[in-house]
Amino acid sequence: MKKGIIMSLLLMFLLTGCVSFNDGVEEVKKPDVYVDDIKITSWKGEPEVPNPKYKEMCYYITNNSKYTLTQFNAEGTVSNGTEQYDLLVTQTLRPGERSADDINPGADTLKDVEFTNYTYRYIDNKDKKTVEVHYDVKLDKYEVFKLDEDK
Repeated sequence: MKKGIIMSLLLMFLLTGCVSFNDGVEEVKKPDVYVDDIKITSWKGEPEVPNPKYKEMCYYITNNSKYTLTQFNAEGTVSNGTEQYDLLVTQTLRPGERSADDINPGADTLKDVEFTNYTYRYIDNKDKKTVEVHYDVKLDKYEVFKLDEDK
């Protein structure tokens, strides 16, 4: 009798561990928007406080995809390898639109930055859900998740 109860409890714990819980995120195989669909344009600008050592890099992104972008982040390191570097755009960009000009100190041009990761979000044209994409440059690998923002 005790053996049967113990086996039942053990089986119940094993089955509970095998059940997946839906946390409002659905993994998708391939993105509809690739990193190459988002163009970063940069140029050297004048810093707010003049500094003879460097100028601030000005930039904007252009959405060359057929989907509306809601967020874009590019992470990397400056060529000296010591400084973390981030480009962040949080404004919504419809297809063909470009973001407002922004500045980012720490690098003179994009050639000074080695980007390692990209994270961005876009709206799926079919079901209007937000899709989040993570791209690892070294692995050349995309992870794509459809978000259920109601949960």
